[in-house]
Amino acid sequence: MKMALVAARAALEEDDWVVEPSRAADQRLRTRWKPIRNFIFRRLSGNAFGRCFVNMQPLPGDSVLVTFQAGLATRRDIEHSPVKALADDSYATAARDWQRAVRELLAGRPRERKPDR
Repeated sequence: MKMALVAARAALEEDDWVVEPSRAADQRLRTRWKPIRNFIFRRLSGNAFGRCFVNMQPLPGDSVLVTFQAGLATRRDIEHSPVKALADDSYATAARDWQRAVRELLAGRPRERKPDR
């Protein structure tokens, strides 16, 4: 489980997330709030911030159940806004990218650093 946690943390940090200290650091990761920089999303929702939560649960053998969740905070209610679909799609893409990064790190494959934005 330790290797999975290290890979999960590295994948978050590669995407410029700052992981907060935690009492349950051997099973959970939580990032600090980070501004959402997508121009269209910000234009429609105002200032927005996101954060990530990763939970690890050991399974029989060498397996680990990894749960990835994200939180989104905006001043405006976006629940019934068209921007909600954009947020959901962005979340799904980011979660898939993070999963891919974790798998590549665990497999020992070299990863390219994303270009600075």
